[in-house]
Amino acid sequence: MFLFRKTTGGDLLNMKRFKFFYGWWVTLTCASAAAFSTGITFYTLPVLYPSFVSAFGWSHTAVASIGSICLFFFGAINPLVGALCDRFGAKRTKLVGLVITGISLVVLAYMNSLIGFYVTAAVLGSAAGAVGTTSTQVLISKWFRKKEGFAVGIVFGGVGVGAVLGPLVTSALVSRYDWRVALVVLGAFGGIVILPLFAKIVRETPHEIGLTMDDSTEVTGSGAGAGSQTKTQPRTGIPFSDALRMRSFWLISFGILFIKMTTLSIIQHMVLFLKGDEVGMSLSSASAFLSFLLFVSVWAKLLIGFLSDKVSRKNIMVFSCVSSALSLLVLITVPFSTSIMYVFCALVGFSHGAAFVLGSLIPREYFGLHSLGKILGSSLLFVSLGGSLGPAAAGYIRDATGSYHAAFVAMIISALLAALFFLLVGKPQPAVSQQVAVGRVSPVGVKR
Repeated sequence: MFLFRKTTGGDLLNMKRFKFFYGWWVTLTCASAAAFSTGITFYTLPVLYPSFVSAFGWSHTAVASIGSICLFFFGAINPLVGALCDRFGAKRTKLVGLVITGISLVVLAYMNSLIGFYVTAAVLGSAAGAVGTTSTQVLISKWFRKKEGFAVGIVFGGVGVGAVLGPLVTSALVSRYDWRVALVVLGAFGGIVILPLFAKIVRETPHEIGLTMDDSTEVTGSGAGAGSQTKTQPRTGIPFSDALRMRSFWLISFGILFIKMTTLSIIQHMVLFLKGDEVGMSLSSASAFLSFLLFVSVWAKLLIGFLSDKVSRKNIMVFSCVSSALSLLVLITVPFSTSIMYVFCALVGFSHGAAFVLGSLIPREYFGLHSLGKILGSSLLFVSLGGSLGPAAAGYIRDATGSYHAAFVAMIISALLAALFFLLVGKPQPAVSQQVAVGRVSPVGVKR
């Protein structure tokens, strides 16, 4: 059965051949792009850190800073990504990001200096950011209203799939060949498989193929140029300038900063911790634990995406922050064992999945669609700060003290601070929350 065919209106999709809403095809394709750009890129780098230490003699701080720079630019690029999505569309923004991500991975394989690694990591992080949270939320918001949370959960679950498979595949390639070959293979996979798939399947809005939002197959016009309710619906909500003056914006942003400092520090340092003198695992065993953590995060993202359409998103986020703190407390107080590591990975995986999904859904819930790209882009600056400062600080503490114990204590404090910030966030404005739930388009005032 073919997904595409020529029609008199051009190379349009034959909608009658699909058994479910085409928005789910868009969602699954975005998930595959996320698996490559974010999943493989960020969560594979820690597997390569021991190779960098061995090949170049760099310190843990220097090596972990590669990931920190990548994560910083992943978030820092988002204000620009939001503007590009508003100007050129989320699909085009994502396509450019996919191209540069693949090229950057290949270029990284030929680097020999630390400065070269840092510069390439900055480009790689920026490219992955173009494919990441802001463009995903903007695109999915155009396709779904009632099941938006679940759709976002699926996309970010794709990040987890890439994160699970990336370390396993990469460690196998490193063991059989070397780290340079591994990076070239990953970059080539993105260009040969992911990029053409995304370009062919994804559409910017439902009206391009004669559909409305959600699960409706009601045709609103003939062809891509037809008008529709989706095309003309106002993007209501709180303007960007007003959001910046609201207490809830800053509480949410700082909450995201501190939980990202915790979860991304754990992920970036897990292989170094398990493979180092404190534990002494093999690279394959350490990578397997990282993959298990990220495997849990896949299911967490799907579960949390589903639950976020039904229960308080803020409360789920608070619970996930406390889960991270508890996991670290268990790790530093209970004698190390394989069983303890599985519990640790499960709790952190849940927390990481929640932070990933709700980090975009909570701003959407509190501020609406009016300036969603800019608001998400600005909020994700705090993701970049957490993702860059956290791993670098953890590496510095480890180098200074000779162990990860003090770094883990700092991560516990960070997770608890995140929980506090989210607890202090009030309820979303009734007009905004009603709009998000049922798609009302009445004007929304600003409540400070």
